[in-house]
Formats: sequence, C-alpha cells, structure tokens
Amino acid sequence: MLPARPVGWLWLVLLAINVIGGLTTLSASSYPYSQSRNAALWLTRHHLESAFLIGVRDVTTSPVAGYLGREIYYPQCQCFGSYIEFSTRRKMTLTAEEVVAGVGRAMQKEGKDKAILIMSLPYPLDQQTLDPKLVFRPIKRFPRAIVADEAYVIYAVRMKEEPGQ
Repeated sequence: MLPARPVGWLWLVLLAINVIGGLTTLSASSYPYSQSRNAALWLTRHHLESAFLIGVRDVTTSPVAGYLGREIYYPQCQCFGSYIEFSTRRKMTLTAEEVVAGVGRAMQKEGKDKAILIMSLPYPLDQQTLDPKLVFRPIKRFPRAIVADEAYVIYAVRMKEEPGQ
C-alpha cells in the first residue's frame, strides 16, 4: 500500500505550475498579438494612409500594407509591395545606416519631400546624424505585441530645405 502523504506535495507543485501558466497567459492577453492592425487604423484616422509610406522590414510591415489595402515602399528590395519580396534584390536585414540611406534614396527617387516611415526595428532615427538632409520625428509608438517584431514606431520624415531655396 502506498502512503497518501507524498502525493500531496506533488499536487501542490502541479497547482503552482498551473497558477504560473495562468498568470502568464493572462499577462500576455493584456496586449495584442500584433500591432499591425492598430498601426493601420491609426494611419487611417490621422489621414496618413495615402501618404508616401515606407516600411522597414517587409516581413513585419507587410501586414500594415495589407490592412491599408495598398502597397508601401520597402527599402530592403527598393520596391513597392504589400507582400514580402523574395528575390535576389532583397536584403534580409538593414542597419540603421542602410535604413537612413534607403529612405533618402526612396524620397529622392519618388520626388517626395515628406514620407511616413513604419519601423519595426528599435533604431532611434530621430537622433540620426548620417544624413543631415533628413529629419525623422517619431509620431506614434506601438510598443508591445505578443509577436515582438510587430511592434512599431511611426516616423514623419521630411527633407530639410537647402539654404538659398
């Protein structure tokens, strides 16, 4: 015959594991799975959905393009899309320097002096000194999501006017 007492501590351990799991689930549900829908809604509510949109990391910003129902410019492939571009021209990751240069090239190529940049990378572009002609101003942050890559910072980007113009 097995003693009844040793089983009691096992039940307590299992109960503790269930409590920890329940609290983890509860805390995870306090923020969205992805912020892409919220970012798209925010852009629409602020009448920015038709602006020149640039998305840095196509993998994470293509859901925003999907919710907006339009293409955005991806510096990773130097192309427009609402999907992930799988081709030899696509670069998997971009450094902060490449992001700034890509945004500058895109604005120049499209003849734009203003753009909206949707970023899922934690680069502090408002402090960038790589291209003195570009000003990055964060206008909205969507900081937490269960899918960590789908948390965004939205920047207003403008080209500084050159002296004498």
